Amino acid sequence: MKRTFYLLLLFLPVVLRAQSIHIVAATDTICAGSLIHFSATTSGVSMPHYRWTVNNAGAGTDSAGFSTNALHNGDRILCRLVNGAGDTVFAVSDSIHMTVQQMPVVSPIMGTDSVVCVGATITFSDSTAGGVWKVSSGRATISGGVVSAVLRAYEFEFDTVFYIRSSVCGSDTAARSIAIDDVPIVFFSSVSTICVGEVVLVDDFEVDLQSRYGYVGKCDYCGDGDFTYLTALKAGTDYIFSTETNKCGTSTYGMWVTATDKPFVKIIAPADICVGGTIKLTDSTSGTSLKWEGNNIFVDSSGTMTAVVAGLATVRLSASNRCGTASATEDIVVQPPGIVQGPDSICTGAYVQLSDTLPGGTWSSNDVSVVTVDPVTGVAKGVNKGSAYISYTRPGGCSDTKRIDVVVCPDRLVAFPNPANAELTMQADTSFFYGYAVMNSIGQTIVKGQLIGTETKINTRYLAPGIYLVSVYGYYDVHSIKFRKE
Repeated sequence: MKRTFYLLLLFLPVVLRAQSIHIVAATDTICAGSLIHFSATTSGVSMPHYRWTVNNAGAGTDSAGFSTNALHNGDRILCRLVNGAGDTVFAVSDSIHMTVQQMPVVSPIMGTDSVVCVGATITFSDSTAGGVWKVSSGRATISGGVVSAVLRAYEFEFDTVFYIRSSVCGSDTAARSIAIDDVPIVFFSSVSTICVGEVVLVDDFEVDLQSRYGYVGKCDYCGDGDFTYLTALKAGTDYIFSTETNKCGTSTYGMWVTATDKPFVKIIAPADICVGGTIKLTDSTSGTSLKWEGNNIFVDSSGTMTAVVAGLATVRLSASNRCGTASATEDIVVQPPGIVQGPDSICTGAYVQLSDTLPGGTWSSNDVSVVTVDPVTGVAKGVNKGSAYISYTRPGGCSDTKRIDVVVCPDRLVAFPNPANAELTMQADTSFFYGYAVMNSIGQTIVKGQLIGTETKINTRYLAPGIYLVSVYGYYDVHSIKFRKE
């Protein structure tokens, strides 16, 4: 019997587990030089082996973890699941592309100026983009590299400008020192008045002091060299000032100072004065305190002098101010009174010689309609009935006065008869008249002679008929009388 055998193939299900690997890191962005750790997880393998690569180059060890601090921007990290010999790859992980950021680096700050004035600006720049500008204090502000000084600086002050570039990896800073300045502040203190030759302290620091007119000036060799001293060179009002200049501008400060000298005393007075006369003395000083005094005279506080006693008088003046005292003297001759000598009365038309007991004077009349007088010779003439005062004024103003009355007197010159065919008789006062001359109508002198006694006769028989003029010469004037010969 043939036996038939059937082979029963029994297919039992076999489950093959897939092998895989996956890597992770805390971040895919780091800073250059930072340490980063990668971790791998696997499935489908009981004893996994690892091969880490960076940009397909081997790195790390056969380990589920990989740490490095040498990555570069763009590096690709992955891990392969391999056999124990490492020659068979079972699985490849997903890759991590790294972003590696560098530490910021900034270039030096660029700019040609490092001094900024209050109210002005200077400009800086930096070749590195992306940074921010700052200053170290509130004395200045900066925007876009433009620095503005906002705080008035009494003296030269310093600040620092920063250019800062920052990222997650850190920051880098460029710094540049700047100076904050302002228009100079100029000031000094001084007196408003100073005596010539006096030295005063202006300030306890050195000041470049200038003088506008040269009355006062800086004393370079007075006192401590670190201080400033002022001295007066001559009397007058001056303007002292100091000027300072810096990059920010120019400032000037000044003040008026009056330089005063000690009084210069010079008495202004006439050479002489009359007893009893009064004059106003003057002086050339502007001293604040004056004192007048003298002998043979009286001088009040205003300088009005009255002569008391004839003779030589000495007037003295002393003056003082804050700068000192000075004095002067002046001799004045006090003239004694004189006496006008002459008659108390004269006739109208008459002349009289006046004189004075003292020489050198000038004659005058207070009423020339009554009496005239020659200012040099002193010859007075009665003009009309009345009274006049004749003055004799000497140098220095002394004046002697005499009253003269003018009266109407009988004629002192009489000629008769007229016509005079044989002789002309002249009756004349020979104290006034001394001679005569007879002239024809064309001015020719026919006869002349001296008056004899109180009556003088002139022979006219030989004169041709006509009109004649007889001139009678007096000591002070000439009188003329017409007569006719028939």
